[in-house]
Amino acid sequence: MPYVIEHILNHKAASLTDIGEIYDLYSNVKEKREVLQMWSNHIEWLIKQAADDALAA
Repeated sequence: MPYVIEHILNHKAASLTDIGEIYDLYSNVKEKREVLQMWSNHIEWLIKQAADDALAA
């Protein structure tokens, strides 16, 4: 989903022309939500791993 990440970061795809940008009004809200949820799950996993490692030490 690289195109969704570009939208989240507010990057413009190099392949879009000025006219293409005008007609590319789809906001990818559903896709953005899915990608951000995956990122959130990953961050939560990292935090849990760090907490588990701290308890094991």
